[in-house]
Amino acid sequence: MSGNWHCRVEPRNDVIKKTFGRTIAEEIQRLRMDAAKTLLATTLLPVYTIASQTGFEPNYFLKAFRQVTGTSPKTWRKNHKEFAD
Repeated sequence: MSGNWHCRVEPRNDVIKKTFGRTIAEEIQRLRMDAAKTLLATTLLPVYTIASQTGFEPNYFLKAFRQVTGTSPKTWRKNHKEFAD
């Protein structure tokens, strides 16, 4: 009976990319970066701590953050902070 079935099961990543416009890895990266932005804006935690808490190696975090936002985490925090100095 299985010989009569001619359906192709697409890999999950392909289905997700077609549905959401990004891969699973890209979506996870986006969620982690959003969490980092929230921590930068709402806490005084050091950048390296935020990197670690959101699953990034500190050096990679600096590079990835700049690629996503166009600025450093320190500058982004200065422009988006939601806490009193």
